[in-house]
Amino acid sequence: MCLKSATVAPRSRNAASLLVALLVVTGPHAQAQARVGFWAKLGGGSASAHLSCRMTSCPFPDELLVDGTAATSFAQLGLSLGDRFRAGGEFNYWSKGTQANNSAPVVRNSLSNLALAISYFPLLRPRVFVRGGIARASMTFASSPFGTFVGRGLGFVAGVGAEVPLGANLSVGPVVTYAYSDMPAKPDLGIGEYGWKAAVWEFGAAITMHR
Repeated sequence: MCLKSATVAPRSRNAASLLVALLVVTGPHAQAQARVGFWAKLGGGSASAHLSCRMTSCPFPDELLVDGTAATSFAQLGLSLGDRFRAGGEFNYWSKGTQANNSAPVVRNSLSNLALAISYFPLLRPRVFVRGGIARASMTFASSPFGTFVGRGLGFVAGVGAEVPLGANLSVGPVVTYAYSDMPAKPDLGIGEYGWKAAVWEFGAAITMHR
C-alpha cells in the first residue's frame, strides 16, 4: 500500500512566477517606510513537503510517510534594525493526512519549525528582502494502529519576499520560504534509533505590522 502523494509542479517555476508577480505588484512607485522598532508578521499559504527516513532502522517505510501539498500558516515577531535589517523569531506549521481507502488506517504527518532568522532588504523601492536562519524542528507521525512517534532536531530556513505599504505601519506582500530539517527520535518500543528528514517549499502571503 502506497500513501505517497502525487508529484507537485516544479518548485523553481513556482518561485520564479511568484517573484515576478511581487515585483509587478510593488512597482517602482512604492513608497519606502521607515523601519525602526518592533514588527509582527502573520500569514499563510500552500506548502509542499518531502519527507524521508533518516536511517535504515526507521520503524516505518517511506511509503507510509504522507507528504505533498497542504495549507500552512506562520507567525513572526522581532525587531527592525534600521531600514535594511530585521531580526526575529518565527513559527510555522504544516500537517497532512491521508487514507488509502475507507478500511485503511489514517496516517498523519505534522511538521513545525521554531526559528531565529535575519532579513536583509537589498531593495527599498520596491521593498524586497532575503532571509535566513536556524530552526528547531519537530515532526509527528500519527496513525491509529501504530501510535504516535515524534522526532526533534535542527534545521535551517531561507526565503525571499516583498512588502507593499498600505499605510505608515502596515504592509502586505508575498513570501517564499524553503526549510530543511533533520529530526532524530529517541529509541522507542525496542525499535532503536530512528527519525526523519524534511524539505519544505512554502508559497504564501503575509501582513506585516510595524511599531
